[in-house]
Amino acid sequence: MAARKEPAGAWRHTSVLVRADIYSQAQEQGLDISDACNRALADLLGIDYRQQQLGSVPVPPPVIVAKDGAMPSGIPSAPDKTTQPPVINADDPKAAGAIAVSKKQPVRKTAAVPPAPAAPAPDKRPAKAPVKAPAAAPPGKTLKGTPKKTAKGDTLKKFITGMIVREDADNATIAKEELYQIFSRWCREQKVSPVPDAKAVAVALKTRFAFGEKNAGGKPCWTGLRFR
Repeated sequence: MAARKEPAGAWRHTSVLVRADIYSQAQEQGLDISDACNRALADLLGIDYRQQQLGSVPVPPPVIVAKDGAMPSGIPSAPDKTTQPPVINADDPKAAGAIAVSKKQPVRKTAAVPPAPAAPAPDKRPAKAPVKAPAAAPPGKTLKGTPKKTAKGDTLKKFITGMIVREDADNATIAKEELYQIFSRWCREQKVSPVPDAKAVAVALKTRFAFGEKNAGGKPCWTGLRFR
């Protein structure tokens, strides 16, 4: 960049580095940057500064020097996507050497990247859901929700073991109808199916478990037992 000619008179042109955010705020508020700089320098140097008319001296636009091609805030960037060269200050004695070095640098060419191979089209056929085999129940247990199927003798034995106590007292009696009703309710609570009928239960209590029989109060009863 060629150096600018200095106009005659009491004013001199020079390049001043102004931070981008300060410059943007000054432009927005309409401040006179030259006047502000002159007042600040006059205060530092102890000079009586009075604003003079600048009508006879053309005021050039402020020059902002940025490093490494960076653009200050508030200045629109050029549409070219290539990297902008750094702004060279005409007053810098090293400007000529910097311009010569920038001209000698070769332009790097980027190698073309081959396109990636196209991915195979996804299979749109619906996948077949695997057929689940029914889960097997562990030994000694039945699946949840299915009634237990046990032998009549085993069901009655569990009922007597958990609900009945043998006793030799004369008043240790239970009406046959009452015992069967309680036994039927117990089977439903234990989800035992089918519930043994009253005749099969009576035969088992008499022959297998050896409970006695008698009439008490006009009702047939089992003797030698009571509920727990």
